[in-house]
Amino acid sequence: MPNRTRPLCTHVDLSRDGGDVVPAVADRVRADFFRRIGLDNLLTAGSSL
Repeated sequence: MPNRTRPLCTHVDLSRDGGDVVPAVADRVRADFFRRIGLDNLLTAGSSL
């Protein structure tokens, strides 16, 4: 193709897509749910506060 007529090419880096945050949020939501329904005794010592 002639110069300056080629389509723009971009590179997407998915290494920082927020995927590392998802498990922490899921644990917190799960712990909150257990507390709301009165089953907080099922939470282990390592669960989210």
